Amino acid sequence: MLAITSVVSVILYLYVLSVIGGLRYSIIEILAPYEDIMIDDLWYKNEELHVYVRNLSGGVITVSSVYVEDDGATVSAFTDLNIVVSSNDVIELRLRVALKEGSYLVRVTTIGGSIAEKRLIVWSEG
Repeated sequence: MLAITSVVSVILYLYVLSVIGGLRYSIIEILAPYEDIMIDDLWYKNEELHVYVRNLSGGVITVSSVYVEDDGATVSAFTDLNIVVSSNDVIELRLRVALKEGSYLVRVTTIGGSIAEKRLIVWSEG
C-alpha cells in the first residue's frame, strides 16, 4: 500500500509541476526513456553518401530513416532501415544516391522520434 501511495504521489507531483510550473515536457515525455542522436560526419563520393550517426542516449536506439533534401524538397528517402545503435556508439550508413553539385540537408530519424540534421555540400569532381 505504501509503494502504491508513493508512486501515485510522484506521478501527481510531476503532473502538478507540469501544469503550474509550465514545464516543457508532459508526464509521458518525462517517464519515457531519453533518446538523442547526432550526425558526426557526412561525405559523398561516387554516388555513395556516407553518414556517421552517434547515439548520445543511455540506451539502445534504432535508426529508422534518412532523408536527403534540396531546398525543402525530398531528393531521396531511405525508410525502413531499422539499424540498431548501442549507447555511445557510432555507425556508418552507406547510401546509394545520385546528387548534383549543391547544398543538401541530410536528416536522420529514429523509431523513438529523435531527429538529427546536418548540411552536406557537394562539389563537382572536375
